[in-house]
Amino acid sequence: MLWCLVAVLAAVVLVLTVLLVVRPASGPGPFSAPPVPVPAPAATLAPTGLGEDTDLDRLAQQCSDGQMNPCDDLYLESFPGSDYEAYGDTCAGRRTAGEETFCADVFYDT
Repeated sequence: MLWCLVAVLAAVVLVLTVLLVVRPASGPGPFSAPPVPVPAPAATLAPTGLGEDTDLDRLAQQCSDGQMNPCDDLYLESFPGSDYEAYGDTCAGRRTAGEETFCADVFYDT
């Protein structure tokens, strides 16, 4: 009986320790809350001269027009290192490259 009480007490201490040590961070990181989307500002980059793929050109135009899912699709479907990828990554110039967050998670369509 005493061993059961000790085992339960140890389990409670372990759970409390984990809860106190591994808690959500207040800033960016693996435990932080996702950003709250805001209205997409106007694009600062024109969707021209990115390449010669008509499907990707269509996504770039939609991205420029304020649709955020096409920005993310453009980033995901384009060749790594291409101008198309960079355009999608910046949400048509609405933010800096390499932020590692989808455009639709940061901005909502305008």
